[in-house]
Amino acid sequence: MGFIVILVNLAYLVFSQVVGIITYFSLKKIPIFAKHTRKLKAFSFVVFLVVLLAPFWDLIIQKGIKTYYENYKMGYTINAYPEKDENGMIESLGVDRGYSTSTASYLINQSKLQNLNRGLLFRNFIEYYFMGSFKKVKNDKGNLEIKYNYSSNLGYARVYFDQVPITYEKIKDETEFKARYQVLAKTNEYYFYNETVIEFWDKREIFL
Repeated sequence: MGFIVILVNLAYLVFSQVVGIITYFSLKKIPIFAKHTRKLKAFSFVVFLVVLLAPFWDLIIQKGIKTYYENYKMGYTINAYPEKDENGMIESLGVDRGYSTSTASYLINQSKLQNLNRGLLFRNFIEYYFMGSFKKVKNDKGNLEIKYNYSSNLGYARVYFDQVPITYEKIKDETEFKARYQVLAKTNEYYFYNETVIEFWDKREIFL
């Protein structure tokens, strides 16, 4: 299949060159164009590029608009930061999968679970979306082994750092978030690009 794709691309490249050459010699027969050989070659090269890139114009335009939007139109303003206690800990945090995800490997044991609580420290719990999944099975010797499954996701889970040992439970989706601070993502789809709006909520402030 890959070889066929390469052949098709090479054939289209040759076709584009032929179109450019035909354009050059066809226009060269016209006296008004024959006097400007250098410009005629440049024009023929442009025709070659237009034909060559024709199947990809929608992607090129989409990429151009997306790049412009990201460089000149996108920005963010932080109006408030999470409140930390005397130990520098945040009460709890829920993170929408549209903003960030993690891997299910963090849920395997206590040391890996502790890694979720580094950088930002959470006093109670964090709610996160976990990619991939795993299960514990016994091998022939009766010892437990971890079997990973990368084709399905564990999904959202609430990890309790205020419990010893650290535990976690699955939750349905972001609508079941109980965290005080929540990072929610909303994606607006446009013709040439998608816009992701990130919202940061302090649920305590909302209900006060």
